[in-house]
Amino acid sequence: MAQWFIAALLASEGEPSGAGDEAEQLNIRRYHWLFSAPDSEAAYARLLSEGAAAILACPDGSHWQLRGVADLLETMEEPSDQAELLWLEAELSPLELRQLIPCPEILLSDAIKCQAALPTTSGWYIAELPLVQIHDTGRHGENSLVWVQSHLIKADSTHGAYNKALSVGELQSLPGHSHRCNGDIAHWEFKGISKLHPLLDAPTDGALLYFEEFRLSLGNLQRLIRPKSALAVFKLENQPENQGSRD
Repeated sequence: MAQWFIAALLASEGEPSGAGDEAEQLNIRRYHWLFSAPDSEAAYARLLSEGAAAILACPDGSHWQLRGVADLLETMEEPSDQAELLWLEAELSPLELRQLIPCPEILLSDAIKCQAALPTTSGWYIAELPLVQIHDTGRHGENSLVWVQSHLIKADSTHGAYNKALSVGELQSLPGHSHRCNGDIAHWEFKGISKLHPLLDAPTDGALLYFEEFRLSLGNLQRLIRPKSALAVFKLENQPENQGSRD
């Protein structure tokens, strides 16, 4: 049975000057590529053989050159409407938690602008949904433990995607879904939508989902590129059994 993976591919616009100056500023894109493979080793091999071609297939992709892999992760579920693809765990201060979730008007405005810039409308989105651990007994400390779940959303419009994502998030924090944290009773509380990404393509095998564009120095770009052993899917496999699980 095939497994599903998402690779974060780093590309630069054109070639660096060749002078080797680590301070040289480059236009960078981080592409998120969805694909299937029998296992993680096969996924890595496919990534090496097809990653550059996937970027070239993107609109205006001919201007961008693959520089390396930032990460490779196995999805939580097979791609489908409302499926959870990825999750991220973080310890955030109260200020960082407030900054994580923009006001709905700004989030919707940014998503609509992003959608308008795409050559076609796929009808698919990825919503990032933060859940904060709330202690019913005891306390976690000054910072909050946060899970950010990334869910696929199929919708006819950005507003429709936003409303569906809210419903998905609210289902994650229903009353009675409590758990133990270091002996204390705690539960997860949905805090809102942190990001809503319109997708370039429907989430099929080999689809480029979306990309982020930013400026970065050559030196910092090189530090983002990871060797195979440092990619998430291989680090997780090498952890002791049960470590790294969110259950």
